[in-house]
Amino acid sequence: MKIIKITHILLALVSGVLLIGYGGFDDSPGAQGIGLLTIIGSIILIISIYRKSKNH
Repeated sequence: MKIIKITHILLALVSGVLLIGYGGFDDSPGAQGIGLLTIIGSIILIISIYRKSKNH
């Protein structure tokens, strides 16, 4: 189950990066902001999963 969760989080991270690239190409600050929020959320989730696995 943890592998599936990490895979989905990494896919969200990649799509956030792609969304920032697309927003820069399309000159859309809203898309870039959503991409940035997606990246930040993905990083926070990865850190929380790492901390939970380290404590157990």
